[in-house]
Amino acid sequence: QTDQDPNPESRLSFFYSLSSCLDHILQKRRITIGIDDLHFLTPDDFDLLGFLLRNTKRIPIFATVTGKDQKNEMQDFLSRLKVSEFDLPTLGSPETERFLFNTLPGFVAPPDFLDIFFSITQGHPGTIFDWIHHLLEKNALVWVRGQWKLEPKGKTILAAAKKTPRQP
Repeated sequence: QTDQDPNPESRLSFFYSLSSCLDHILQKRRITIGIDDLHFLTPDDFDLLGFLLRNTKRIPIFATVTGKDQKNEMQDFLSRLKVSEFDLPTLGSPETERFLFNTLPGFVAPPDFLDIFFSITQGHPGTIFDWIHHLLEKNALVWVRGQWKLEPKGKTILAAAKKTPRQP
């Protein structure tokens, strides 16, 4: 339901149109819908997602829910759907380092970077990815002469995050 058109019939018409469009695409190719941080969806988003799961043929939807609290809050919704649950393993420091270097080939880590980065992310793959994305958005992690480099402001961002851990 949108602010422009709160009419429930228009909303249902939109749901059916989107479902038909996805079915048409699926006749030509395979697709997967990916939703990160499922726990941030609104009730309207859940209505649409539930509708698509019930009415669209053969469409896999991949979604992530992080944290036990969010998972418990979502249990009612998840129990009504056909879902497979996979727990992402927490990575140790060496695996976090490999994940980082595989994600950013050519990355040269400054001294103490890996220890700080691991202490902030605690080895959670989603958090590692979020922090890489955050550093890229802030131009704190840049591609220079064939390698990834952490700019001084990136070191400042990470140092502040180490003092007050938070999501980027």
